[in-house]
Amino acid sequence: MNIFELLKQKNHIIFFNQGDKCIEKFIASPDRPNFFWFHDSFYSHLSIEKQDRFLHIFIKNKNKYNFSFMQGNKTWDDVYNHFLKNKDKLNREDDLKRILVYNPPIIRSNDTMVPDLIFDFENEGNNEAVCIFPNECRWVKCKFFNDKHRPIDFIEIPELMKLIKSIIS
Repeated sequence: MNIFELLKQKNHIIFFNQGDKCIEKFIASPDRPNFFWFHDSFYSHLSIEKQDRFLHIFIKNKNKYNFSFMQGNKTWDDVYNHFLKNKDKLNREDDLKRILVYNPPIIRSNDTMVPDLIFDFENEGNNEAVCIFPNECRWVKCKFFNDKHRPIDFIEIPELMKLIKSIIS
């Protein structure tokens, strides 16, 4: 089972955004929607050797927000199938091919989005990140990368799964 199958039972999805700034509210404008990665582990289009400092994770009921899709995806099933098709390739291929060819699905929304969890990779290249939002989750550490700095599936990170289950319960 992957994280999407688990969340689908509660009609939720997980998606994320990363960046050098801690953003407490993603506000879209009519001409610039918010863009998010739809994947079950950390992903960066830059490199897996270097991640941005902040990871913003969203766990949302997909029926309460206005989402649209990119890369030829027209439905949530299309997005999920796109994810499944490229998942193994994203985890196996070298950085350049992975970045140029096997991007995970991108979803977008014109809605204002507040992250459910924000993690801070205090040191660039660090395998662990500290949760800094919400306050009741502060200081929870999650290891997002293995010793070879390859992403760990979200569902295999016990501390993260505990936080996600508390959000959807």
